[in-house]
Amino acid sequence: MDKAQIDMLHQLLVDRGDEIEQLERLLTFEGQMKPRIVVYGTYNSGKSSLLNALTGHYESSFFRVNDIPETREENVYESEHFFYVDTPGLDVNTEDDRIALRGIAGAVLVLIVHRLAAGSLQEKDLNVFQRIMDTNNVMVVLTGAEQPEEDAALIDEITAMINRGSPKTIPVFPVSNPRYLKGKREGKLKLVAASGIPALIMQLEQCGDELRAALKKDRKTRRERLLSSLLHAAVSLQSSKQAALTRKRRVIENQQQQFVAGVQELKRELKEKITEYNKLV
Repeated sequence: MDKAQIDMLHQLLVDRGDEIEQLERLLTFEGQMKPRIVVYGTYNSGKSSLLNALTGHYESSFFRVNDIPETREENVYESEHFFYVDTPGLDVNTEDDRIALRGIAGAVLVLIVHRLAAGSLQEKDLNVFQRIMDTNNVMVVLTGAEQPEEDAALIDEITAMINRGSPKTIPVFPVSNPRYLKGKREGKLKLVAASGIPALIMQLEQCGDELRAALKKDRKTRRERLLSSLLHAAVSLQSSKQAALTRKRRVIENQQQQFVAGVQELKRELKEKITEYNKLV
């Protein structure tokens, strides 16, 4: 599919822009054979700190961390085996939410991040996460687990919510980004081990071969599904427009016929009047 065809879809389906952008991104990633791991979650949930830990940036940050929103667009780091993608935090504004959701297009794995200090999952967040889990490989990372034993009940509750009704078990990893980064900087192996990050890194490495094998097929499936949906919508829209034009043409034809009939009737009446007048004269 070339640019002209994409532009045509944008013109025809003005209300399906997000899906068309996803299709464009999938076409852009066609030649990339490293899996994209996309981190997704609310603002200030620890996404950027998590990515710094996963990519070995514990001395200096590659992904910017602050108490105000720093990531307003995608931020991508290429490692030996993966592309790590940071997306804008949710619940800041609708444009950031749109960019974050668009970032999932092309992802082979989505790390959904939730901060334990925020408590349990809200229904609206859970609904968004469920939609992502229905169409993507997903792991859930619970940040702020400095004392996981104290948060055990909350961790169990969130784990149950995430896996409720899911046909496959979604892995959940409680982690402490500060513990891991401090432990790496200071060479404190116990802090590193207690952070939960090594277990997540190990899981990613174990999934690496499987993710790479599934990459091409996964993108092809998504591309075909999106393209089929968009083309069906375009055909339906064109059919609706054609039907509307046909109806309009019929209305115009009926109006023309009525007009002609009216003129003919007027001519007949005038002729009768003229005949009557001539008789009187």
